[in-house]
Amino acid sequence: MKILFILLLSFTGYNSQGQIKVSYTFRDACNDSLIKIPYVLFQPGNSKSYRLPMKNLILDSPGVYTFGASICRNGEDMIFTMEKFYSTGKTYADTNFIPRLLPWDYFGMNEGYNVFYFCGSRASGLIKDYYQNGVIRMEGSFLNGVPKSDFKYYNVNGRLVKKEIYRSGQFIEIKFYNKQDKIDYY
Repeated sequence: MKILFILLLSFTGYNSQGQIKVSYTFRDACNDSLIKIPYVLFQPGNSKSYRLPMKNLILDSPGVYTFGASICRNGEDMIFTMEKFYSTGKTYADTNFIPRLLPWDYFGMNEGYNVFYFCGSRASGLIKDYYQNGVIRMEGSFLNGVPKSDFKYYNVNGRLVKKEIYRSGQFIEIKFYNKQDKIDYY
């Protein structure tokens, strides 16, 4: 047990070369399984992207990167994205949680809206998704995958942190909430 703990610390700590090393595994919330899939990291405003299928990545510079991975659910490729800050000299060897609800972007097909899937099927009705600790993560209503209400997102303690506003199935804006439950910025 002590050897495993020391090994884990070596993967998450500081590396002496000053490089930023990234190695991710994923947990699919739909079937609670660990999976290894290709992923890509790119820095907004920088044309360089980093993509090595299921291997370690070494980033050139610190900063905020957009992280993306694709997962196939019921024959549909779903895209999972998030933003993360990476520091120089660190190694990131995390397990990323892929939520049950994911968008399928139809913008490229001139449809002008997102269609959402819940564990591979088009989302319908009131959808609530939860963190592993049982606290609500998000909620929203759908009809055949199209948003019919605003989405509310909560932190792991259950506090409202973000609201995505939709009208007629189209995304309008995002509102972020501070600790006093007041709109912080759009």
